[in-house]
Amino acid sequence: MGYFAALAITLFLAAFVLITVINGGVQMVIYFPIYKIIFPEGEQKKN
Repeated sequence: MGYFAALAITLFLAAFVLITVINGGVQMVIYFPIYKIIFPEGEQKKN
């Protein structure tokens, strides 16, 4: 029974880390174009 509990906790933590990484990547993809629109650094260097 101890092995089952350890395995269940390990799988739960692995799933939690995976979901956190996926959410971070989705948030980065959503906010990166908005950030480039608000702070267009490339356009000002041409002057």
